[in-house]
Amino acid sequence: MVPKAMPAPSYLSTFLWMQQLRGLEAFHAKFGGAWLVWEPGPWLAPSRATLATVGVDAGSDKPKQGDALCFFLGAAKESRVIQLGREPDNDVMISDGTVSRHHLVFTSAGGKWTVRVAPDRAATLDGQPIPAHDVPLAPGQVLRVGGVTLSFHETSTLLPHLASAPRPPPAR
Repeated sequence: MVPKAMPAPSYLSTFLWMQQLRGLEAFHAKFGGAWLVWEPGPWLAPSRATLATVGVDAGSDKPKQGDALCFFLGAAKESRVIQLGREPDNDVMISDGTVSRHHLVFTSAGGKWTVRVAPDRAATLDGQPIPAHDVPLAPGQVLRVGGVTLSFHETSTLLPHLASAPRPPPAR
């Protein structure tokens, strides 16, 4: 049995970008592993009256305009199971009305990450439907879950990805 993970820590992409400016070696030591990036885009509020929050940026429930929300999944060498959905009991919570309560399951084992869609759910990986069995993930692959775009990265591909994204305007 693979142990259940703790909720995935989440960071705004601008915060991570500032951290790497302090030194790449220190960044890799602190943030080395797999990442899931909730790419900026339209957001649809869940239909429930009460919104759960992801606990970043003073309780934001979605990425700020032009910023991505980055979830640290951890190192693949550790066997883990990470659930993604819009309910707070998920390890990665995507508070968007187009995402199911429990939508995807990520698993790491033997140095590799895989993804599978939960029963009776739909999602795509690089435009192809994700089946109900484990599918290997590679850095840079894009997942569509409802109306949300996510990308999977290792630390080595995360920084170039963040560098290529447009920066949000500075806060005034």
